[in-house]
Amino acid sequence: MRQTEHTRRTIGAARSVLAIAVSGILLAATSANAVELRNSIRGGVAHSDNIGRDDTGEVSETILTIDGTVNLSHATRVSEFLLQGSLGYRHYLDDTYDGNVVGNMLAAARFTLMPETVTWVFENRFGTLQQNPYQSDTPDNIENINNFSTGPDFHFVIGNVTALDAGARLRVNTFEESDLDNDVLGGNLALVRALSSKRNVSLNYSMDQVDYDDDILGRDYDRQLAYVGFSSEMSRGTVSVRLGGNRVEFDDDMATEDSADGIYAHVEFNRQLTARSSFTASYDKQYSDAGNIFREFQDPGRSPQSSNGDVVGAGEPFEGQRFRVGWNMERARTSWNFSVNAYNEDYVSRDILDRNRFGLQGGVSWRLGSGWTASGGLRFEQGQFSDADRDDDDLYLNLGLTRRLSRTLDLNVNYQRADRSSTEPTAEYTENRVAVTIGYSRDRD
Repeated sequence: MRQTEHTRRTIGAARSVLAIAVSGILLAATSANAVELRNSIRGGVAHSDNIGRDDTGEVSETILTIDGTVNLSHATRVSEFLLQGSLGYRHYLDDTYDGNVVGNMLAAARFTLMPETVTWVFENRFGTLQQNPYQSDTPDNIENINNFSTGPDFHFVIGNVTALDAGARLRVNTFEESDLDNDVLGGNLALVRALSSKRNVSLNYSMDQVDYDDDILGRDYDRQLAYVGFSSEMSRGTVSVRLGGNRVEFDDDMATEDSADGIYAHVEFNRQLTARSSFTASYDKQYSDAGNIFREFQDPGRSPQSSNGDVVGAGEPFEGQRFRVGWNMERARTSWNFSVNAYNEDYVSRDILDRNRFGLQGGVSWRLGSGWTASGGLRFEQGQFSDADRDDDDLYLNLGLTRRLSRTLDLNVNYQRADRSSTEPTAEYTENRVAVTIGYSRDRD
């Protein structure tokens, strides 16, 4: 059984990495004169005193790590390309777990078929999500997801200040281990009116048809969304507001609920407070699923060893609410960041997965001089599972020290501590991890 699971996991990872590799090769081949290129590679060794994050049988493990990051963009009169994110591999020397690929990557291309009217889009997203939210975040409880989408976009000018936008997409969600693979056929329509050169208002409608390969683990459904949108660019910031309604309808009779509807809302505000500080705030409420949420909220800048724990692999839609505020400041020798976030997920029929999450996060970096940089971060997360009457409190500490060896090389020593307290005693754990890595980085404009 272990060999079967390992084989499936390996094949799933290979498919995802191959898709990214092909995207990168095509991008590199067509962008010899790239507008911007930033890349790095980092390798080293880490040691954990509790790799399984177990409350009873602590197992230590030594891990060989290699990570690569890239930010490559290129634009011409008829095409745009982007390859951004990170990709890594973990090899466990004591064979506690099989080696695994991790990362967060975005590869995108847009081709102009008819100037200012018709374009065709290709997009591939690769990332990591959590399988079972009741278990700790270990290599056995995370899996990779690959989201590929393609389709046309249309733009028709109506008068001096009005335009009609339309688009269609085929999306393919592939899960490394879970039998949740699905295809999505979607379309959107928007009537946009410009209020000024930097402000517009719009009427929007979209529909998605979600078809799971396995009709037992995943429930086919249709999603409709209608809303009024407003966006504005200010001298020191932007604001975007979407308000309306959304509805999901199932194509089966497997549960008591055959449809659900509610308010759709998306608000985003960004403000440059001073030359060196910024503030962001966002709120989102909608019906969605694992593949769609991953696509909308993926962060290609996330470090490859971290899973997207706020996305759970499940074959059913849920009504989710997300709120976040963040603050960043950079000075000559120090930089600071702080954020507050809250998540709520209410599944249509699988109440066992309903949960609330609240988090605080802060970080600081000091440039000490003579090539030395110190950094520290603290993150607190509180999770509540409504149906199971369970509460988890997680605390994460991260300390790092970096020595610049040359213009392109650096040496980093990092310490991480993860601590969970829970109303479920068997879910509690503490893990300490130390890593030493050497990195190479390069920028080119």
